[in-house]
Amino acid sequence: MNGHPVVAGTRRLRQVGSAFFRLGLQQTLAYPLSFVQSQLSSIVPAIIFFFVAKLVAQENYYTSVIIGLVAAGVLDAGVRGFTREIDVAINRGWLEMFLVEPVRWRFLPFGMALWPITLGLASVSMIALTAAALGAQFRLENLPLALVFLLLALAAGLVIGTLSASLKVLAKSGDPVLFVYGLLTQIFAGVYFDLDVIPAPLRVISWALPHTYAIAALRRLLLPEGSQLPSISVATSTWVLVAFCVVGYPVALWVYGRALEYGRRLGVLSGY
Repeated sequence: MNGHPVVAGTRRLRQVGSAFFRLGLQQTLAYPLSFVQSQLSSIVPAIIFFFVAKLVAQENYYTSVIIGLVAAGVLDAGVRGFTREIDVAINRGWLEMFLVEPVRWRFLPFGMALWPITLGLASVSMIALTAAALGAQFRLENLPLALVFLLLALAAGLVIGTLSASLKVLAKSGDPVLFVYGLLTQIFAGVYFDLDVIPAPLRVISWALPHTYAIAALRRLLLPEGSQLPSISVATSTWVLVAFCVVGYPVALWVYGRALEYGRRLGVLSGY
């Protein structure tokens, strides 16, 4: 049974992920002040929107924004985690070393992103806890389902992150995928306001963003009046994100593999 390809592949993926996780943990522990600063800075939006909510005549606006920030933070951990690690690996001359090791290149996005994703989850946890202390109210009975949905959203974010890292391998400086996607999500995904505020012709952009479905579903699950919101249903959001992952992962991994192959031929994988 242990010799079955699926079992062997799963075991190898776990080993790769564990190795990268330990490496990330060691690097973070080596610079504890940087870690503390990043976690403290993550709660600033929760404090800012606490005061902004006092100016907005809308019930549970503060909780709604916090849920948007948490959902966006989880997806961003998947979107940006692998790209950042690829950037570090290229800058330090590690990428070629990783590729000559007996590690399948398809495992790298999942292994290398594991620690940045952990840090991202720690940051959004700080946001949620700070907001709860400041008075945000959540439907905690739906929390287990919300956590499962966040894992699905995280997987969708990693699809985009893998595509972004593919360009990063070749472009080195600058990241057009993250730049454009980041702008679109900030404006059109409904992080800070309802989608009804966006002009109808522009909402087609919102429907194309995984962030939109994650935020809408989590608000339905966690807002006190979430079940009454006239937004995308949890079932629809789930199917859209599942379809996005099923279609997106093969495409993203194919693009990533072609980028590595092209980078090898050009000799640009070792550094800037």
